[in-house]
Amino acid sequence: MKIIERTAKEWQPTGRRESAPMFAEAEQEDCVVIDKANQQIVAIQIQLSDDTFDLTQQMKRILRHDFSWEKIVKQELGRPARLSGIASANKVFGTLEPNRLRQRFGCKSAALDRDAPELRALLGQLLVSSYKQLETIEPHRTKDHQQLIESKIHPDWLIAGMPFTSGIINYSAALPYHRDSGNVLGSWSVMVALRKHMSGGQLHLPEYDVVLGVPDRSIIFFNGQSTWHGVTPMVAAKKDAYRFTIVYYAKRKICDCLSIAEEQHRAAVNAMHSAQPLFTEKH
Repeated sequence: MKIIERTAKEWQPTGRRESAPMFAEAEQEDCVVIDKANQQIVAIQIQLSDDTFDLTQQMKRILRHDFSWEKIVKQELGRPARLSGIASANKVFGTLEPNRLRQRFGCKSAALDRDAPELRALLGQLLVSSYKQLETIEPHRTKDHQQLIESKIHPDWLIAGMPFTSGIINYSAALPYHRDSGNVLGSWSVMVALRKHMSGGQLHLPEYDVVLGVPDRSIIFFNGQSTWHGVTPMVAAKKDAYRFTIVYYAKRKICDCLSIAEEQHRAAVNAMHSAQPLFTEKH
């Protein structure tokens, strides 16, 4: 595995939506980025194991044919779809925190979990395989992440028993520079890429001057909360080109979730109170 040692530099985006530029070269092979000053791992990029090939092929078929991504793009235009305020074509899965504005009165599973059970099962299998691979490469970091999440979040809300609560599927999204502010402090994210006939779409870590190529069937493991990152522009070589990234993370607000049964009860009580009128007529 290639080792890339870099000294972190002070960096801030020049604007709220500064985009990453196109880069001629990027790291395509398995590699680990290390902070030269403290010798801590910043990011890992590795290829999925061969035994996941059929799994990823099945996921590609579902993602390409079972979702109207162009329609989703039109729906999301003009309204932020992520905690970072970035609008993009995406589908969320896993656990959602309460949100009164959306009539969500307790912690619950995302609609995708209910509406696309086959895909949801595959997402869980993919996470288990990916995390096991990462454990063999970086046992200390993965163990720390697991202990952190298991100490803060009820097991009912973990995806396939892994230390992640939620996820998002991004469709060919060139995201501006951002940090994932909604994650549990100190937690890491796992990103799996599935792509075809699409150039660009690299992951730029500007503080370290590193550009990860995000090749097809790759895993990237990094702290998206503390590290600035942006996705470079994409160019489709053919009509059927695509780039899906599946990002698994642990949401900070899920730390307040009780068990599923307790959350269902809390949601019912909160919904009843919400339905009560704010004012009563005087007779």
